[in-house]
Amino acid sequence: LTIGPPLPKAMYDFSMLDMHRNPYVIGGFDKNWAVQSSIYQLSCSSGLCSWTTLNQQLKVARGYLVAMPVQDNYCN
Repeated sequence: LTIGPPLPKAMYDFSMLDMHRNPYVIGGFDKNWAVQSSIYQLSCSSGLCSWTTLNQQLKVARGYLVAMPVQDNYCN
């Protein structure tokens, strides 16, 4: 078991999914239980991993959400 880097901030009750071998953390609550709209991506290169905060965010902040990847052609 290898422990990865901590998230950019303490988070609870978020959704996590894997797309193209990269984990993503979406929404959830911060340490003050404020609902979040941020999306974070974990990337690794040469054994070094780090979280990136994406510019894209949820339109509506959400906690206790379910996220799943869908193909682009379903979104047209």
